[in-house]
Formats: sequence, C-alpha cells, structure tokens
Amino acid sequence: MFSLQRADIFPVGDLAAVNALKRLKQPGLLTTKEAILAISETWRPFRTVASMMLWHYYLSNTRRKSMPV
Repeated sequence: MFSLQRADIFPVGDLAAVNALKRLKQPGLLTTKEAILAISETWRPFRTVASMMLWHYYLSNTRRKSMPV
C-alpha cells in the first residue's frame, strides 16, 4: 500500500487491521468480508490512513496486554 503510494486501499486480508476493527466496532456484526468492506467504504478516499491507524491501535493494545504488571 505505501510503496505503491496509494491512499485508498483497505487490506481485508490483514488480520491486525481486521481484528482492530472488530474490537472497535461490534464484534458480532463483522463476521463477513462484505460487512468489513462496507465499513471501510465510509473511509474513502483515505482507507490506507485508516488501516494504518487500526494497526497502531492493534499494536498498542497488544503491547499493553503483554507487559508484566
């Protein structure tokens, strides 16, 4: 996405982006590829930026859970 310099791509096959989206939205409703694509359509023409924000959200939550208390 970034090497191609395209700002309007959502990686439906990227597990981190999809899992972050499921955490943010209602998990039961996002079970199909079509439902995920429908949500990502609202971010047009900045779906690449939205996916980058989802990756950061996913990584920040993963790091918090793995840190010892």
